[in-house]
Amino acid sequence: MKRGYNMWTEMIDGRTVHNFFEHIDSWRLEKEQKISTALSVLSGTEFKSNLSFPRNITFSLLQHTLYLAKRAAETNDVDLANDALALWSLDESAFEPFLYNYDNATFLIVNSEYCKRATYNQNFNNNAYCITHDIIKNAKQSLSNDYVEEALKLISATHLLFFNELTGSVIINLDWRDLDDSTDSYTLTPLSGTVFTDWTESPLRYAEAILHESVHSWLNYYLMREEINVINTANSWYSPWRNTMRPALGIVHGTFAFSIVYHFYKRLSEGNGFNLLNDKQLKYCYDRTDYELSRLKQVESSIIPALDEIGSENIKELLTTWYPGVKRFEIYKEG
Repeated sequence: MKRGYNMWTEMIDGRTVHNFFEHIDSWRLEKEQKISTALSVLSGTEFKSNLSFPRNITFSLLQHTLYLAKRAAETNDVDLANDALALWSLDESAFEPFLYNYDNATFLIVNSEYCKRATYNQNFNNNAYCITHDIIKNAKQSLSNDYVEEALKLISATHLLFFNELTGSVIINLDWRDLDDSTDSYTLTPLSGTVFTDWTESPLRYAEAILHESVHSWLNYYLMREEINVINTANSWYSPWRNTMRPALGIVHGTFAFSIVYHFYKRLSEGNGFNLLNDKQLKYCYDRTDYELSRLKQVESSIIPALDEIGSENIKELLTTWYPGVKRFEIYKEG
């Protein structure tokens, strides 16, 4: 009897992540076309673009424009609508101060102070910061090339940069924090592919934040592609990351994102970061590896029932591939 093909088998080196992205690329292209059509309706003229960025950046920016255009329509704010739509009339050279290239990947990074702010979720106090024409014309470079390169180099050294390349290429920096302060980062479903994060003097902390949030967007892309909508499920479980009870989707998102954070620090502490970090930073990586593992163990009994509520066999196999310490189980039965 022949066993079914396991699409996640090669995932540890990123190859099946790219295969996965090919799986949703047609969905994203269709989504781009729908957004363009919606923008044409909202503006009353055919939507056109002078920009030819990689699709991961183009898709994220289209979501920024649609987000603001909808709010402009709700509030009859003609100036906001024009500013949002005019982004696409700019020459690509206007974006150069905000573009960072690493290997074959390109990232667009802008400070939130220059962005259009719109409250998204009152409960979590997270705001949507969107990029418009006037922002690109008037903003200043947010981070040095060396800082960004060092952060991306750390992620690349752990062989996890594909998450950022695919679903984290637009980054909005929130607030500067002292090194000892806690930092905030998040993603927003209407702006999937955009990372919102604080930053400090440490590229290592920045690398963790942008990787973590890219993983959330990565999972959201798959959920949207497969039209999996499980916001309200019957049961809830304790989340060590929120210190509260969370539904199935919250448990799965947290487990997946922090499993990747665990592997990030583990790989750096086991050799991948020896030439990139000093002794104090390596000690931090050792400590974070142990800390993340201790939190992940707290959801060991909740992962499988949470995954069962979501009902996706591919997500189940994905999570058990990355979750540390859990014996992988077969989801394909003998036929």
